[in-house]
Amino acid sequence: MTLTTRTGRARRALLGAAVALTLPLAACGGSDSTSGDGPDPASAVPAKAPVYVEVTVRPEGDLKDNTLAVAGKLLNSEDPEAELKKFLEEAGTETETGNFNYDEDFKPWLGQQVGVFFTEISEDDAAGALLLQATDADKAKEALAKEAREPDAGKPAPKVSEKEQNGVTYTLSDDTAYAVVDDLAIVGSESGVQAAITTLKGDGDALAEADAFKKATGALGDQDTSIGFFYVDVKGAIQQAVASGEVESDEATAFQQISSATGFESVAAGLSVEENALRVDIATPVTKEQPDLGNPSEAVAALPGDSWLALGIGDIQKVVEYQLTQVSNLTALAGQGDINTLIEQLNRQLKINIREDLLAWMGEGAVFVRGTNIADIGGALVVQSKDPAATKASMTTIRRLVTLFGGKDVQVSDLTASGVEAGFVVRTEQFPLPVNVALAGDKFIVAVTDPALQAAIKSAGTLGDNADFKAAADALGDGIKPSVYLGFRPVLDLVEGFGLGEDEDYKMAKPTLDQLRALAAGANSDDDVSRQRIVLTLTD
Repeated sequence: MTLTTRTGRARRALLGAAVALTLPLAACGGSDSTSGDGPDPASAVPAKAPVYVEVTVRPEGDLKDNTLAVAGKLLNSEDPEAELKKFLEEAGTETETGNFNYDEDFKPWLGQQVGVFFTEISEDDAAGALLLQATDADKAKEALAKEAREPDAGKPAPKVSEKEQNGVTYTLSDDTAYAVVDDLAIVGSESGVQAAITTLKGDGDALAEADAFKKATGALGDQDTSIGFFYVDVKGAIQQAVASGEVESDEATAFQQISSATGFESVAAGLSVEENALRVDIATPVTKEQPDLGNPSEAVAALPGDSWLALGIGDIQKVVEYQLTQVSNLTALAGQGDINTLIEQLNRQLKINIREDLLAWMGEGAVFVRGTNIADIGGALVVQSKDPAATKASMTTIRRLVTLFGGKDVQVSDLTASGVEAGFVVRTEQFPLPVNVALAGDKFIVAVTDPALQAAIKSAGTLGDNADFKAAADALGDGIKPSVYLGFRPVLDLVEGFGLGEDEDYKMAKPTLDQLRALAAGANSDDDVSRQRIVLTLTD
């Protein structure tokens, strides 16, 4: 979306940053000097702006080296900077604004940081401004002056006028405004540029000084490795959506109540580049204490060592109860009744007590998938039992429920396997593999295939000892441990084992796929910030 859609001029005016915000590596070359890059773009953003994005378009030092190294692997190129610059210029040409040349149009003055904020967003229109740090204000003014007066291809020359805001002169070209203030080039809708000038001149509160913004962006990890971030004021976005007519007021009230009930009122997400790794951080200031839902990372680390996909659930009893509470709150807000009433109805119909018979003994749970060929592929849900005796007593109830809901198409038989104390096997014509439901020691297991069952009961090693897993865990950093894990090499082996390695599209993608090592995600929180982190590790 452009910052204004009433004319096509904003596409050209915003071209450099619009592409730079998605392809910051194109500017890695930097200038001869990056001193005096201008003020923090967020200092020009009005505090009430609901959406803000900032990108480092000209990284330096280790960040530049790591960025180019990672880009080279993902693009399978020895000169990723040239590849990205070519893409940037081709994108400029495709906007029908004439020839775009990064070296001539932006490199002489573009600084390190580029930001964009929105004050109004609707389906057909938007208001806001693009903020570009300038190493040379005079060259930036020359470039914007040329841009403001150059007509779109096949269209008449724009109507250009000079206007003033807070003592600052800006150029209005049709409905796109341009200004350079304190080594900051500003382009956008007239109201957006006016708001940025007012904020810079100290007549309005800046987003950079807002507590929620500082708290959220400050929790995004090491700023020295950051390539960019975005920030959303959830409440502000809802209010803006109501003002624009995109959301009805009663719907907005429900959204706001949900936001207040959960304590999540704003969110920031950032992308960082480290040596052989990409990292995404998501941070949310919270106004309410977050519940203890167990330790999913511990359950993941205990899964079989040859697992290539792992997902930690946490303490299942606590997780389910928390979700039921959230659903109950939502249904109450919507006037739909109490979820606990529905549970009591199910208890009577099924002749069980869901909480006591099923949930009470369920502890930490995790899911894994393993196998690199058709003969040994499989997976399982593994739940640590808090009371194995209660679990064993529930096996009859669980078997009855499977038979009840499965109907005539499901065959259920006794399970006899090494290490299994109680269990049964479920088979159906609609699914070619057996599903084993078992109690083995203090583990409740639902496994697809017999090898997966045996791996869940006892494996040669744990995922926590897997080299790729450990490397991904180290890359997460800050005491965050993986609760989600995906190893790429076994997946590629599986894909190629099915014969897809001969597919032409796969062959084209394989050089990049071979650079991928693992994906891991985890979370932690302190008193007032909830943090999630995702990391993609690459081969050395």
